[in-house]
Amino acid sequence: MHDMDGAKRTANLAKRVGFDEVIGGICYTTSPVHTDEYFAAKIAELDGCADIDSVYLKDPAGLLTPDRAKALIPLLQGSLASTRLDEIHSHSTTGLSPLTVLDAADLGIRTIHCALPPLANGSSHPEAQRLVANLRARGHTVNVDLEAMARASAYLQRQARIRRLPVGIPNEYDESYYRHTIPGGVQSTLARQLKELRRPDLFDQVIEESVQVRADLGWPIVMTPFAQYIVTQATLNVLSGERYKQISDEVIDLLRGDFGELPGPIDPALMDRAMDTNRGRKPINDGGDITIAELRKRLGASLSDEELLLRAVMPAEQVDGMIQARGRSAASSLKDLLATLDERPSITSFSVTRGDTSVRLERKAPAGDLT
Repeated sequence: MHDMDGAKRTANLAKRVGFDEVIGGICYTTSPVHTDEYFAAKIAELDGCADIDSVYLKDPAGLLTPDRAKALIPLLQGSLASTRLDEIHSHSTTGLSPLTVLDAADLGIRTIHCALPPLANGSSHPEAQRLVANLRARGHTVNVDLEAMARASAYLQRQARIRRLPVGIPNEYDESYYRHTIPGGVQSTLARQLKELRRPDLFDQVIEESVQVRADLGWPIVMTPFAQYIVTQATLNVLSGERYKQISDEVIDLLRGDFGELPGPIDPALMDRAMDTNRGRKPINDGGDITIAELRKRLGASLSDEELLLRAVMPAEQVDGMIQARGRSAASSLKDLLATLDERPSITSFSVTRGDTSVRLERKAPAGDLT
């Protein structure tokens, strides 16, 4: 939400508990209110903060184009007198970030976020090895260990095959994405939930409704958790057949100001309807000085510290997915491994060793096969 006073408070907290380096962020999005002047003013609020060592440009939806980067990055750098901007984070959702980050490097950006296959591309980051090759082709010096990258990537790709997990592939450019800007992960969750409701046919209608919802809400940035709030409200609108007949609690909190000031004007009728609810009449809840005990009372007394903190700051469905993946049994992993081997008849033997335990599998040759 670009609440820079809140960001500076967080930076101060991080420094006080021992973090060596704190990076402030400016989040890129597109809307009538997210202009160059808006971004320049927001990044200037972080300039000179003693607790912020540098600033990075975050493009969570992959909306930044090469032309926009060439115009915006120098403007942002020029808005900082004593703090540096030399890092970029851009997802490959629209297929443009592999090109955009190259132009960012030409403009003096020294740190570029990337990913290894099979976790690269798609809605993730540009592929690391290809990025290194492209940077070097442009004349940049890149000090990385490509051999180590290759080993790590080979391990991850093997895990993807064994576990039958989807791999990232380069996305083709999609102009329509710039209309709704809903991240790919939120779209896939929406598709699954509509299928569970036996209304998968409503997907396109909900995505289109999300455009209007975002405008009515004052153009919040479409990233977690606000992307989920927008899509949930759009779904309620479509399912009920009436816009804002039912308003989600999270949208009421957003309109009430719990997440800071919204960047654009809010639809007056929506605001009146939301503030006329029991939840809307409650005072703004900015989180305050919440304690661990209060979090445990709210989220679960028996949770581990790690899960407690995850649930405090992330959407429940994302944490549920992580916990479910972590809880996979050895038997289910072995079943997946055998299924993968069955699909690859060219593999005749396989062994794995962990500590003092070693397992070896051999495939018997079919009857009559003398090779």
